[in-house]
Order: sequence, then structure tokens, then C-alpha cells
Amino acid sequence: MLRRIRLRNFMSHVDTELELADGVNVIVGPNNCGKSAIVSALSVLATNASGDYMVRHGCDSCSVTVTTAEGDEIIWRRVKGTPSYVLNGQEFYRVGRGEPPEEICQALRLRAGDPDLDAFDVHFGHQKQPIFLLNEPGSKPAQFFASSSDAGRLLEMQKLHKDNVIASRRQRDSLLEEQEAVKTKTAVLEQAAALAEEMAQLELTHGELEQLANQIEVLEQGTRRLQGLQKQHDVNARIVQALAGLAQPPVLEDTTGLEKDAAHLRAIQLQMKQASEHTQVLAAIEAPPQLEDTALLESQIRRLSSLANRVECSRSLVHTAQTLRELPVMHDVASLAHQLPRLMELHRLVSRETAAMEASDRLKPVPALPDTSELSEDIRHLRITLRTVTALKRQAQILAQLQLLPELEPEDQLAEAICELRSKQASYDGLAKKQLKTRAELVQVEAAIEAYLRKNPICPTCGSKMRVEVLLGERCRHGA
Repeated sequence: MLRRIRLRNFMSHVDTELELADGVNVIVGPNNCGKSAIVSALSVLATNASGDYMVRHGCDSCSVTVTTAEGDEIIWRRVKGTPSYVLNGQEFYRVGRGEPPEEICQALRLRAGDPDLDAFDVHFGHQKQPIFLLNEPGSKPAQFFASSSDAGRLLEMQKLHKDNVIASRRQRDSLLEEQEAVKTKTAVLEQAAALAEEMAQLELTHGELEQLANQIEVLEQGTRRLQGLQKQHDVNARIVQALAGLAQPPVLEDTTGLEKDAAHLRAIQLQMKQASEHTQVLAAIEAPPQLEDTALLESQIRRLSSLANRVECSRSLVHTAQTLRELPVMHDVASLAHQLPRLMELHRLVSRETAAMEASDRLKPVPALPDTSELSEDIRHLRITLRTVTALKRQAQILAQLQLLPELEPEDQLAEAICELRSKQASYDGLAKKQLKTRAELVQVEAAIEAYLRKNPICPTCGSKMRVEVLLGERCRHGA
């Protein structure tokens, strides 16, 4: 059973897709809309018909795709006159003319399977032709029924027809009963027509009453407006009656020039008043004194300002000096000088070890050696110690070059000296901490070397015995 049909560039169809339902499917539409093309497409799919009549005008290819209830997807395509099939992704080329491949026929199941019945097209009815076998001579129906010889199927069809007739009659009786029940229920509603007419009449009457109520409201508003106008008319009549006994007012002269003269007089009076006030204020003021030369006074003021700034600065410096603690006692750096020879020996030792390692890297591969990870770690510590010793040497040289602090002026150099002392104190504290750390690292390195020599007394390179005093002394040679 087919579930879906899709036509692309087939006759009048550009891209049409149909979803089929169970049972009979009916396609309805006006003339020349492509109904017969769908049947032709299924016939071409089943027979692999030749020709290019099915390709839409202006296109070079067309295709018919169907999906069966079993889940198979079958595609027939014609590209530039060459047909081909695709069954569930498997392509079949060079099919030529005539019957499609056997796999396609089995998937479609549209062939009779009997050579005597292959001459009859039992699946497709062509347009403008009578029903199957009715336009054929008597020999054709006889041949068809003789070839089929499926009397059992005919009996089954007859039985199925009888069953359908019985079911239809039962359904008809059931529908008649339902019709009688519906008639009984609707008999009660026959009076609804009269009620509907009365309701329509009442609705019309209600509409007329609403219109009358609206008209009454409009008339009441007009009445109230007329009453207000009547009252205003009475008031106006009384005013006219009161004004009727009055004489006509005199004709006024043009007062434009008079108004200009009055404005000019008011401006003159204001100016006179301001001048009088200025005169009274100036009469009470004495004559200004003769001014002296102020250049000398300005120079004295600038000098006093400078002296005040210096006094304020001195006071702040004295206050800052009072809050400082006494200078710490500087330690003797001679002990560092005693450690320098030892550190230089370690530097030479590390340099020789480094040179030995570089030389060993250029040698040929040696036999398997014991684990030297501890020695590598010790050498790494020695390199770190060497960098620390170098830094200490530089700091010692800087300390050796230091001179005694010059005698500072109490006012302008006290703050600078305090800042320098603080920086040197911080530098000294850092040097002391680094020296202690370096001594601790040297002790750890010596202990690690001694532990390594106790575990590995033989040199892995030359085979000679290694001694602590040799490694930590001035010379470190293989075989020494």
C-alpha cells in the first residue's frame, strides 16, 4: 500500500506531494490540473515507460517518489533521456527500456505474476477509456477469467460482498433508530419556532422603546437649554430697560499727545529724584587722602610671606623629626666579606660541575646509571645559591662604596636625610634576611650532597670514589 507520492517536474507538476490515507483515496479538481498525471506517474514508475513526454517543459529531468506502508522508498528518475531507479538508497542505472529491475517489482507488488495475466493492466485505468474489459471483445474477458482460475477468490469476494451488504443493512437500521430518537427529541422543540417569532417581536418592541427613551432624553436636554436661554433673555431685557433712561456719553478727544507728555514728565521726575539722592550721598563723603608710594610696602609683604612659609616648613620638619625613632646601630658587614671566599669556592664548584655536564652531553651514550634525580636537585639548589651569592656580592660592593652621611642642615635637608636612612635600613634588613636564607640553603645543600655520597660513593662517569671534602673544596676532578 502506498503512503506518499511526490512528483517533481512531471508533466504539469513542479513539486507536488500527496499523503495517502487507508482505503480509497479520491482526487478531485478542475480540468487540466494534473489529476491524470498522477496516475501516469504511477504507471511510469511501475512499467519504466519510454519517451520524454513526462518531463516538464523547460526542464531536463523529472522524478517520481513513492513511500510504501512497509517503509520502502522508491524513486524513478529520468535525466536527459536516461531512466534510473533508487530503492532505499541503492541506485539502479542502465535499466534501459521495458520492465524495471526485479527488486523494484517486488517492492511495488504491482505485477500479476502470471504470464497469461501480464497482458491485462489490472492496476491502472487510463483516461477516456471505459471500465476494465467493457470495451474489449468477448474473447478478452473470457481469456482473463479463464487465465485467473481463482474461483476461491471470487467466492471470497462474493462472501465479502454479502458481509458488506449485511453490515450496511445493520448500519441502516441503526441509523433509522437514531433518526426516530432524534425526531422524538426535536418534537419537543417544535414550539421553539413560535417562541422565536415572539422573541423577535419583543426585540423589535424593545428597540423601539430604546429609541423613544433616547428621543425623550434629547427633548429634555433641549427643554433645559430653552429654559436657560429664556432666563438669559429676561436678564438682558431688564438691562436694556435700565439703560434706556441714560443720556448718551460725550465724545472723547484724542489723548495720544497728552499721554506722551505725561510719560515724559514721569521720566524727568524720576531722573530728578535719582540726582537728588546722589547729591545727598556725595555731600556726606570727605575728600580722599593723598596716596603714598606702595612699592616698598609690597616688597616687605612678600618678604614677610616668604619668612612665614619657611617658619611653617621648619615647624613641620621638627614635628616630623620628633616622631621618628632613633637610628638603629649598623652591624659590621665584615662577616659578609669572610663568607665571600666560601661562596666563590661554591661558584667555581658549580661552574666546573656545569662544564662537566655540558661535556658529558657531548659524549657517547653511557651505560645505564643509577637514579641521579637527587644530585640534579642538589645542582639546581647550587645554581640558585650561586645567583644569591652573586646578588650578595653586588650588594656588598654597594655597601663598601657608601660614605658617611654629610652633616645636614636642620631646616631644608632633614626630611631628605630621614628618607635616605629609611631606605638604607630597609635595604640592610633585606640583605640580612637573604644572608640568613643563603646560609640555610648552603647547609641544606651540603647535607644533601653528603647524603647522596653515602648512597652513591662511586662516580657514575669515571668510576672513582667521591669524597665530600673534594666536592666541597676548591677542586673537583674525576679520579682525584
